[in-house]
Amino acid sequence: MDDNVKFHELQPLGGTNSSSHAVNSESKFGQNRTSNERDSEPQREQWSHKVEFLLACMGYCIGLGNVWRFPYLCYKHGGGAFLIPYFLTVIFAGIPMYFMELSLGQWLSVGGLGVWRISPIFKVCLMMSLILKDQESVAQVWIDAVTQIFFSYGLGLGSLIALGSYNKYHNNVYKDATLISILNSCTSLFSGFVIFSVIGFMAYEQHKPVDEVAESGPGLAFLAYPNAVIQLPISPLWSILFFLMILMLGLDSQFCTMEGFITALIDEYPHILRRHREVFIAIVCALSYLVGLSMITQGGMYVFQLFDNYSASGLCLLMLLFFECIAVSWGYGVNRFYENLRSMFGFYPSVFWKFTWVVTTPGLTLGILLFRLIKFKPVTYLSYEFPTWAHVVGGFMALSSVSLIPIYMIYKIMKTPGSWSADKTGAKANKQKPTPHEKKLTSDMGVRPGTQEESATPACMQHPQLLFGRIVTSDYFHFGRYRA
Repeated sequence: MDDNVKFHELQPLGGTNSSSHAVNSESKFGQNRTSNERDSEPQREQWSHKVEFLLACMGYCIGLGNVWRFPYLCYKHGGGAFLIPYFLTVIFAGIPMYFMELSLGQWLSVGGLGVWRISPIFKVCLMMSLILKDQESVAQVWIDAVTQIFFSYGLGLGSLIALGSYNKYHNNVYKDATLISILNSCTSLFSGFVIFSVIGFMAYEQHKPVDEVAESGPGLAFLAYPNAVIQLPISPLWSILFFLMILMLGLDSQFCTMEGFITALIDEYPHILRRHREVFIAIVCALSYLVGLSMITQGGMYVFQLFDNYSASGLCLLMLLFFECIAVSWGYGVNRFYENLRSMFGFYPSVFWKFTWVVTTPGLTLGILLFRLIKFKPVTYLSYEFPTWAHVVGGFMALSSVSLIPIYMIYKIMKTPGSWSADKTGAKANKQKPTPHEKKLTSDMGVRPGTQEESATPACMQHPQLLFGRIVTSDYFHFGRYRA
């Protein structure tokens, strides 16, 4: 094959069109999965029952934020008025991103690192998160609504991709994502009713305004609410039930958060880590435990605020989700992704999801991100102002994640052979043995690795996005050769 082949001259072998590739993707996926099982590395697990997947997703999403953050935000922004931006964000950003992440994991059966081979310059989008006047007040309402949705749904952390990757290929994750998202929001509403009935009673008993009683975060869960529980009949029983609920809400969310990190690395280095999965998990948990010890010291709440406002801030999360959505909908191509969804579900999802992935979700996240950058204020806790060195440490924690996007992008640009022109790739076929998830991606796109058909152009490459030019095209040369 000519190394200087023109990209627009690439033609499929035998004139195969996109629809035939989509029809054949199901059988090719089965052939590919069988071949993967013969590899020397241990076989990848799957959910034995669908209910396990649903319960894991609900346990991950329904967490402490539903109890101690959502009710406070409702009160802060006028009660029911907050529900308008909240539900608009759910419809146009929350559920679409939830559906996208679960679909990516189910389609490729890999964690947060391997999935970005579909758009390689964004590979670190999830890796970094594994390490994470009147007009102004109106904007603040939207900022709080968007960040609450993204945190509550657990988006951008790689965990949903990991959970979806253990699904069977033809599982209807389209329906699952919608159902789980609705249940999560309903849980937030229900917790709001319960929390504010208690807070209202406390304000009445203490002869204080509600704003002096209501607070967000650990103060609500460990100070305000327990003071109300002890006034109930059989208060020891209610106290046990309340703190047991807090423990379970935090624990199951933590399980899935760690699973996202662990799955991503195990799928990236399966020959090493999958054989010693238990040892690797023990090491990760031990290191996380040591880091967490800093938050239960005498000054632990200050450490918690530093992590919460910098390393795990809404600013970092918004940036991650913006690039994640752009990578799939613009870098890889939303039409291409729809073909992959049809191969899994047997039908095309509504055009509404295209509109949200291409327009509303990236636009909303980018707008909120820019406003937060403009109105950024250093973190404070109660009346305490953190010293300059603490802000420097917090800034480094934030940059340690988000800075990986441009760094890896520049690295990928410099490493990839060829010119900037989308007409000439200048890419050479990579001779390395593909990993199982590379085989899977190639097979699902209509190319059987290791056969003569590997020289055929997949249907999704007939009309490539030119936004990322040589980077996207050369990465597909990594999966197989194309001929003019």
